[in-house]
Amino acid sequence: MTAISYPSAEYLRKHVGHEIRFFAFAVVEFEEGSRHEVPLQDSALVRARTLLEFFTNRKGYGIKDFYRGGVRKDRFKDPWYEWICTRLAHLEPGRETGESHDQWPHAEPGVTKGPDRLLRLAEHVFATIEARLSDLETLSADTVQKVTAAARSYVRSPSPETWETLCSAVVL
Repeated sequence: MTAISYPSAEYLRKHVGHEIRFFAFAVVEFEEGSRHEVPLQDSALVRARTLLEFFTNRKGYGIKDFYRGGVRKDRFKDPWYEWICTRLAHLEPGRETGESHDQWPHAEPGVTKGPDRLLRLAEHVFATIEARLSDLETLSADTVQKVTAAARSYVRSPSPETWETLCSAVVL
């Protein structure tokens, strides 16, 4: 069996931090009512998918397996991840599901997406990341926790100060 190379704190800050930062940016800009609603939503969904793919905790799959040649879509049972794959990332028949085509994972049956859909997605992504911190080495976990906390703070209270804090957590 080959030795597993865990992600370094620097790798996580540079690559995962980048995904978290621009995921948070897309969520905030979308919530503030940009005229670019569709590309911002798409950006948030694609970045959420990347983060969930990296951090989703399933038996037999973990962060360490990311370095063994990628991921398998069938290993995930996360409702947001599956929804993003079906509705955005892949051209599958599930894209058109009749009356429920606007049914998002956070909503009850019959309730459409709602204006806070990306805020709900952000909380789900941040909680998923935090649940996986124990799978990382201490320095790496501290790095990801710092970036995630800064991103959550920015999403909850967008301001130049919280954006700068998030950027500082990602870029040294």
